[in-house]
Amino acid sequence: MKGQVSTFLLNFLIISATSIKLPDNYDPSIRPNDGAVADYIKVSIQVLSIRDIDERNNEINVDLIIRKQWMDSRLSNLTLRDIILSSKHPEIWVPDFYIRNSGGSKRPQEHSTSLRLSNEGSVNHNERLSVRLNCPMTFVKFPFDTQECSLTLSSYGYTRVHLDMIWHGLVNEDIPVFDSEFTLSNVVQSSRNVRVKEGEYAHLILSIFLTRSGVRYVFRVFLPTILLSLFSYGTLYMQDTKSRRNGPNLNQLNLVSLAVNSLMVLLVVFIGQINSLHSPQAATVTAFDVWMLWVGLVVFLCFSLRLLKIITTWTDNSRNKGQREMSVTELTEKSEPQESLIETAERYLRLSIPVVLVLFLVVYFAVYFS
Repeated sequence: MKGQVSTFLLNFLIISATSIKLPDNYDPSIRPNDGAVADYIKVSIQVLSIRDIDERNNEINVDLIIRKQWMDSRLSNLTLRDIILSSKHPEIWVPDFYIRNSGGSKRPQEHSTSLRLSNEGSVNHNERLSVRLNCPMTFVKFPFDTQECSLTLSSYGYTRVHLDMIWHGLVNEDIPVFDSEFTLSNVVQSSRNVRVKEGEYAHLILSIFLTRSGVRYVFRVFLPTILLSLFSYGTLYMQDTKSRRNGPNLNQLNLVSLAVNSLMVLLVVFIGQINSLHSPQAATVTAFDVWMLWVGLVVFLCFSLRLLKIITTWTDNSRNKGQREMSVTELTEKSEPQESLIETAERYLRLSIPVVLVLFLVVYFAVYFS
């Protein structure tokens, strides 16, 4: 019974609002304090959801409600109580607000605006919008990047001499993000004044910080590449156990060949995993690119050196079969310079790769996680 009474009273207020008669001298094109002090507009924004995050076009889609409150003494004493108008609105003065960085907006429903008038002349104007915001994104720290997308609210024609805006209340932080790639990390309200030739305009700025969820990249890219680098580095410790007098050891050769083949299989699987991940088309070098360059360099050096060792062993084996008359001493003297060069390179790589890796990680984390 109580609920039915409340519904009846609410309907009564809405119906009564459609019959309000404005004063005969009321001009909706003139602001309330025309010729006097500036009109102060209290603004609050409720973000309903963040839907589509388009990294290719640097845009995000946001559903929100913009609430504006101001005083218009010309509308005082028109009603005995507060009234709500949800469908038919009287033609009154409304601030000429617009979103500066909007790529387009629309009202998702037929009745997406409401107006509330009080006996004292207080006006509350609420409007629900679905806005496509232009959001310049930078991917230098991808996949551990945080994108800042701002909504800037301003007036078309009124400078601060005639109209000023202030935030009223805090924005809600329980904003659902319908994109598995990002999570909401922070929402910040700020304001600034922009001076142009015509005068100084007030701007209200709502900054939305979206942080990419990098856990998937850690398990599908970074950990596998670390294992791949360790496996490649481990091939440097596969010593050739052949003796100079007895020729190449075929068991060692088969072991090295198996290691190289396993490395190639891991590369193919890893490349398939990378292709299945979402990677933005960035014009700059990202943290992901730097990491992959380092891993590729380690794998290339270790793989190339090991491949050169296999080719050298095969060459020595063929030379021993084709030149039986050559003495073991002569064969050793001819093959020794090439083998010593490879062994020297292996020794330097074993020592330098761990040192360079530590320095690389220090610089990498300092640059991309600061």
